[in-house]
Amino acid sequence: MSGAQDNTVRVWDAATGAERRVFKGHSSWSDTVAFSPDGRLIVSGFGDGTVRGWDIATGAERRVLKGHSDSVTAVAFSPNSQLIVSGSRDKTVRVWDITGAERRVLEGHLSPVSAVAFSPDGRLIVSGARDSTVRVWDAATGAERRVLEAFLRWDDPVAFSPDGQLIVSGSSDGTARVWDAATGVERCALKGYWGSVKAVAFSPDSRLIVSGSGDETVRVWDAATGAQQHIFILDTVLRYLRFSSCGQHLVTDRGVLRLPSSNCQSSPHIFATKSWVTEDGEQLLYLHPDYQHLFAFLSGNIVVYTDAQGWSQALQLDLSKKSMLEGV
Repeated sequence: MSGAQDNTVRVWDAATGAERRVFKGHSSWSDTVAFSPDGRLIVSGFGDGTVRGWDIATGAERRVLKGHSDSVTAVAFSPNSQLIVSGSRDKTVRVWDITGAERRVLEGHLSPVSAVAFSPDGRLIVSGARDSTVRVWDAATGAERRVLEAFLRWDDPVAFSPDGQLIVSGSSDGTARVWDAATGVERCALKGYWGSVKAVAFSPDSRLIVSGSGDETVRVWDAATGAQQHIFILDTVLRYLRFSSCGQHLVTDRGVLRLPSSNCQSSPHIFATKSWVTEDGEQLLYLHPDYQHLFAFLSGNIVVYTDAQGWSQALQLDLSKKSMLEGV
């Protein structure tokens, strides 16, 4: 799934690279999208201040949520798919139900909101903003439960641990901070980056944290102690990352990174550096410097890029022949 400045949201088949849906009908750009956990809906936030929802099966636009007075910068679903939370440059966080009704307006941030997330049980909402705070809210009442001084500046990320006990936030000072979700006490600081922290995620068992930075590294940490477990030194900045369901490799917008201790059988492990698409380090496809900026994302053995005319294209790699099979 991707949002873009061509005023479209597109859904891709991760197995084949085929474009499954193109959602249009709006006059503004989108750079934040989310699937509902039940797989039925997509929501996206737009520069015109709206949040729009589509039916994945039919492509029909189901809802247009209006209330923000500036561009929407972050959206997320509740775990039960019944609520949507949105953050905006208007400094507010808004909670909606899937019928389109606005349930709560969460006010307190002094700068644009850059990240939002629900807790795993759906009872709490966490938001990060450029006022250097992470705020924890009661999803049912809208009450502000905690204010965490997190040194956020720009589009810095936040996430709950799967067990709901911890919150991690990334910041532009090159540090990720781990907080106790119940008390707001800072548990540890994850230090070592030379650039801002762009992405954070917990492992499925909540024991590890992965974070990616503008310094072109990805680091894996012990969530309890803050000790660094591993570092990937890359030549590109990752915009998205998460642990796989087995917790032993990392899924990113540029493919899969295998953890050193991994014995999880998942194939292929393809990753795109700035210059090459690789499989477990073996070079498969050269990305010429004139086209590197056109790279969009990589999923499985599908490379998606945007051509000079703004059209999205997909290339499928035949791993048995280690060559490019076809354009989809």
